[in-house]
Amino acid sequence: PGSKLLPFTRLFRSLRCIEAMRAMRFAVVGAVAACAGAETVTPVEKVIELLKKLAAKTTAEGKKDAAAYDKYACVCKEQADDKLYAIEKSRKKIGKLEAKINELTGEVAELNTQISDLSVTISDHEAEIKTITEQSDTAHAGYVEQAKELDGCIDALGRAMKAMEDSKKGQTGDSDVDLAQIRKGSNLLKPDAKVTVLAALQKLDKPGEAHAYTYQSNDIIATLQDLLRTFKENKKELDEEEFARNSAFEKKKLAFENEKKFAEKDKAEREAIVEAKNEELKAHERD
Repeated sequence: PGSKLLPFTRLFRSLRCIEAMRAMRFAVVGAVAACAGAETVTPVEKVIELLKKLAAKTTAEGKKDAAAYDKYACVCKEQADDKLYAIEKSRKKIGKLEAKINELTGEVAELNTQISDLSVTISDHEAEIKTITEQSDTAHAGYVEQAKELDGCIDALGRAMKAMEDSKKGQTGDSDVDLAQIRKGSNLLKPDAKVTVLAALQKLDKPGEAHAYTYQSNDIIATLQDLLRTFKENKKELDEEEFARNSAFEKKKLAFENEKKFAEKDKAEREAIVEAKNEELKAHERD
């Protein structure tokens, strides 16, 4: 600011000098004219006296102007310094704000990517849960059908054995057993058990007769007992397999549900962070 005021100062002082020279010229002319009628003071002395007065006046005015200039220059310098400081401070603040905005923008973008990935993970877990649930339902339906068939065979064998025992005691009872039902049920047994059942059925079945047959022999009762034991053992194995399968399904389903729950929690937390950072970002942009 001082260097910018220097030309103005020089011009101001030059104008003052020109004005002083003009005043001096008029003073000299006036002095010479006055001296023409005076006898006690010589013209030169009069001129010298006027020059001294003019010099003193010019010096006094110059000091006054210099003081005014110094005061004005000081005020200008202070204002310029204040403005420069404010500009520099604003630049630093803007730089910090821009850096923070860039940082927040990057963080929000990264969080949104994570939220998107978590959404995919949640959808995958939901699909997996749906798939294994449908598979489990299908498997359970098959178990129920097999269990019903085996229970029917066990019930039929039990009723036949009771009827045979009652007939031996002279009691009236229906000792007929549906061999076709037993043979059909044998298809649900383990291979070794199926062979055993079919061999036992050969003893009970007689060519040329219906599959409903009346038994009265101890050998027949023993054969029925073997069949009943075989069906019960296979039914027990079927129940245990279903229990193990269902337990594995529940465990796997629970694992997927927990992973889905954790993913949903992480997603909710990140969404809350994104919301907060977006508010902070808007505040910095307003600044």
